[in-house]
Amino acid sequence: MFLRGLVLLAAIGEPGANDSSLMNGMLAVAAEADAVLGLKLPARQDTEQEIEDLVRRARQAVTGKTPAVKIAQLNHLIFDELGFRRQLDHSAMGPMLLPYVLQRREGTCLGLAGLFLTLAERLGVPLAGVLAPGHFFVRYDDGHTTRDIELLKQGRQMPRRWYRQHYGAPERHPLYLRSLDRSQTLAVFHYNLANMYRERGDHRKAIERYQQVLAVLPDFAEAHANLGLAYQVLGKRDQAEQAYRRAQASFPALPGLQHNLDALRQ
Repeated sequence: MFLRGLVLLAAIGEPGANDSSLMNGMLAVAAEADAVLGLKLPARQDTEQEIEDLVRRARQAVTGKTPAVKIAQLNHLIFDELGFRRQLDHSAMGPMLLPYVLQRREGTCLGLAGLFLTLAERLGVPLAGVLAPGHFFVRYDDGHTTRDIELLKQGRQMPRRWYRQHYGAPERHPLYLRSLDRSQTLAVFHYNLANMYRERGDHRKAIERYQQVLAVLPDFAEAHANLGLAYQVLGKRDQAEQAYRRAQASFPALPGLQHNLDALRQ
């Protein structure tokens, strides 16, 4: 899902508190990434028209009365009829962005989640984003019934133990494997913008963005760790250690974290 850093995890940008919808927030993230990276994404109006067309098709296709049937119909539309597929190259920003996913019919777990969440928002289907270490998926959650939707497996429901085995998600964590609200979900997308700035060497901009993300997701261990890395590169050792310690308190087994702490002490 994520752009990789020294800790092999991802990044986001600044949460769009004034966005009227999740879709608008994701399009703002895409526009910023496009401006920095020159991705040549479709024009916003073209993306919005594509979404309108998909919403019309989805309204005709998703007519089930139960959560299981609704999810099956949405999965069939996206993966079978429309041919969207997973993209496993986590080193590129494009497949995480909604316009790219719509144009290419492929995306990372985060990119496909953006598509599902956009359609669900318009259809009134209660889907929420869910974060695991280095991974993202969506969940049907109406307050009574929950059903996970694993986008890298064409929407199959995977047991929670699968996420713990494959992604090392700790049990009883305040953030991982919990249903996220709109602002928290946008913060995950923005985290990837922060990683983008860090990987391009704009560490001060990355620090600003990580701090904004952590204001929304204070238990996001990867964001603390990558914030520490940005501080470390700038020679701000005390701030780096503080950020690493916050990551360690949230997720002691975070890959790469102990290595960075050891390097900081040398």
